[in-house]
Amino acid sequence: MPHLQQWIAGAAAGVLAASLSLVPLSAQEPPKMKMTTEIPDGITTPDNIETQLGDLTFFDGVPDADTTEKIYNLYDFLQAYQAYLNGLKIASMDAMLRGIEEWGPANTTVVQFAELMDSKALFLTPNTTSVY
Repeated sequence: MPHLQQWIAGAAAGVLAASLSLVPLSAQEPPKMKMTTEIPDGITTPDNIETQLGDLTFFDGVPDADTTEKIYNLYDFLQAYQAYLNGLKIASMDAMLRGIEEWGPANTTVVQFAELMDSKALFLTPNTTSVY
């Protein structure tokens, strides 16, 4: 068993010595391969983009953790906003149905306005150019 421990210690020392002699990866240039194609600057993702969300940071086109969180938070907000806008239409149609039902049974009563809508109409989504 002592020989195995000496071998492991020697191997660990060799690995440690080899790793200390390495130059950090960030200081090295990537190797140029024979078939390397230069990428035009106009289609690469910059490492930093200033937006109304704040600074977005990327490495090789991949967002860092802070940037990812900002983007997901924006996406969540946009989805909630779209759900609200879609719900507004449904709420307006429900209110119109309830108003029509005050005049008579559904699907047999027609309500028609004598004039075009204006700002005094109590509707959520009317427009002023359609005849209702």
